Amino acid sequence: MGNRKDKANFSNTDDRKKGVWKTRYPDKCARQRQFFEAAYLFVLFLISLSIIFLCYLDVLSECLHIPEAKILTFNKMATCMASGLLGGTINNIKWFYHSVARGFWNEDRKYWRFFTPYVSLVLAFIISCILSDTTIINGNGFSAVTVGFLAGYFSDQAAGKMAEVAAVLFNTKTETKSNEEDNSSSQE
Repeated sequence: MGNRKDKANFSNTDDRKKGVWKTRYPDKCARQRQFFEAAYLFVLFLISLSIIFLCYLDVLSECLHIPEAKILTFNKMATCMASGLLGGTINNIKWFYHSVARGFWNEDRKYWRFFTPYVSLVLAFIISCILSDTTIINGNGFSAVTVGFLAGYFSDQAAGKMAEVAAVLFNTKTETKSNEEDNSSSQE
């Protein structure tokens, strides 16, 4: 069976030798901070999933007394935002466990780890506003989940694409110095 061969060729990606199981972080303070970060990310994960399901069941809109004419819009926007939070949190969780396992976790990135899910939430909200009148997000609630999650998970790329859109909308130049030199030499 091919499975045995795959297991035999298993390559450890955190540069540890077989049998080395103790933590790379002997400092108790570092382990406590890692635990806090893991707990924080897990809570964000649960909150974002809960909001998505509460919107799906129309519970959140009822609790907030959203007028019936606005419930569909509210649910799509809230779902998209919660999905952005979920995407940013999942991206952050993935980065977190890889950095801890490979020995690259450090305290200096705590602000990045703390704020990334919220940046993802806002980007998902803005993208949902941009796409709100399109067929992409006007379908069922699952399209809002998909758009929000992708915007949140790929928030760096989403922000870059939004910068490109803004450059076109506001007619700003985004050429680099080397591009300007190439253009001037081609005109000669």
